[in-house]
Amino acid sequence: MEDGRYAVQRNEHGHFAFNFLGESGEAIGVSALFPTPEGLGRAIAVLKQLAPMAVLVDNT
Repeated sequence: MEDGRYAVQRNEHGHFAFNFLGESGEAIGVSALFPTPEGLGRAIAVLKQLAPMAVLVDNT
């Protein structure tokens, strides 16, 4: 799960979330909250699988 592209957090209620990080370390996506680390891990695995195919649209 830890490969430098994800910043994992745990909130005051014990739920887990992550930020998907860009090349310079900035957060480019924020996950939903997950009640277990296993759910968080599954979400990151799906993102790892789909992110290489994603099209990034820069609207700046």
